[in-house]
Amino acid sequence: MALLPTRQPIAFSRQNKTGRYLRPARDNKKHSIVEDIIATFHTRLLQAFPVDYPEDLQITKHGCDECEQVANDFLGQRWDLLPRTVLDNNFDKLPLFTLEALQYFLPAYLRAALAEPESDVAEFLSYMLAPSGLPAKFIPHFTTAQRRMVVEYLDLTASDPEFQDKTWHKTRRRWLPNE
Repeated sequence: MALLPTRQPIAFSRQNKTGRYLRPARDNKKHSIVEDIIATFHTRLLQAFPVDYPEDLQITKHGCDECEQVANDFLGQRWDLLPRTVLDNNFDKLPLFTLEALQYFLPAYLRAALAEPESDVAEFLSYMLAPSGLPAKFIPHFTTAQRRMVVEYLDLTASDPEFQDKTWHKTRRRWLPNE
């Protein structure tokens, strides 16, 4: 489901190596539209993902030093109130999460990546969502509404059809195979 009634590319001011535009344009009208899209996306995330911190949530898969640090950073944190610094410091730690922790904290990463598309969080999230990233066996554990939010994120970050390459289409189909 699109946030806008018509499919219009979001204006961004710079391109990365693949040519995808990255930073919201500084035109006040366009910047306001981007802010509105992010706010609407956040509201929809709140509807699709529970915000109450799960009781007995095991955050990481094992107890190595790196996993313990990640677990300490996220322990007791609600995804919707998670400080941006926690995500920035752990932009590449999603593979260490248990399925339950990934399902709980993914919306924080989605929101942060949409708000700052040229951040490390956004870049690593794109790898994690792609077919070569998250193991396929995890995806069915997400509800349909949660998988739709991932696809909506993909649609918003690749709004220009020129940049909707084979990987984007495969990633999109991976999260919503029947649509």
